Order: sequence, then C-alpha cells, then structure tokens
Amino acid sequence: MRSRLLLTACATVAALGLSSATAAMAVGPVPGTDTELGGTVWYDVPHDGILAPNSPHVPGVKITLKDTSGNVVSTTRTGADGKYLFTHLDPTSDPTSYYVTFDPSSLPSGTTFTTEYAPGSTHANNSSADPRTGTTARITLTRDTEDLTWNAGIVSMAR
Repeated sequence: MRSRLLLTACATVAALGLSSATAAMAVGPVPGTDTELGGTVWYDVPHDGILAPNSPHVPGVKITLKDTSGNVVSTTRTGADGKYLFTHLDPTSDPTSYYVTFDPSSLPSGTTFTTEYAPGSTHANNSSADPRTGTTARITLTRDTEDLTWNAGIVSMAR
C-alpha cells in the first residue's frame, strides 16, 4: 500500500543565552489517506464469469469512482495489465461507501460485460460489474484499507 508521509520538524533555538539548535523529523502515514480501491478488467474467454490466472487483460477501460450521492470522486483507466487503482482515498466518514462504474463505451468493440457474481466464483475472482450498466454494488471501505477485488470480465457478443 502506498502512503503519504507526514513530516514533522521541531527546532529549538537559543534559550537563556545558549545557542543550541535541535531538529527532529518524524515520518509516517497520514491517517485516513492509505485507503485504496482497485481491481482488474479481463477477457472472460470461457464465458464462465471467473477471473483465471491466465485470463487476458483489457487495457484502456475507463473507470469512474462515485460517492453514494453520485458525485465523481475520481476517474482512471486500466493499464496494460488490465489493472486499475484509486489511491489516497480520504473517506469523509468511517466507513465510506462508493460505486465503481466500468464505462461500457470504453470496452473493446464487439464486447460486453460477462455474468456478474457467477456460480463458483469468489469475490476475489468474480466480475462485479452489472452486465447492463457496468456499475458495481455499493462498496464500503474503512480508513486505511485496501480492496483490490472489484473486477470486471468482458465477453465477445459474437458468441
């Protein structure tokens, strides 16, 4: 997990005619800013709704993170490895809820979302995107946590 650093410097200067100076620096995470949310977009070749270790990844998919009021918190795209990550989320309350939307218009031509929460899948290897909208169920995170299991599988519509 990436972390922001809190830098604190203290210095004392001459006191009672003494000319001494001291400085101290403390480094550590800023509370509440290590919250991360992410996942993978992959081609579901066997159309089973399950992310397998050898599933091909999908780069360039636009992903939007929204709060429960529908306000956009952040947007990103999947990298060459099909992964996306929202970092340094700073929940205004603890816990805070979000929705992730995988933009259907940014999927490769001729593809759509696979089965959501397929039988036999787990949260770590399923497709969390609603096949009609690309939006996940409500995601609730507590401060300083990491959840990288919000995935989306896509399939060819020509099947």
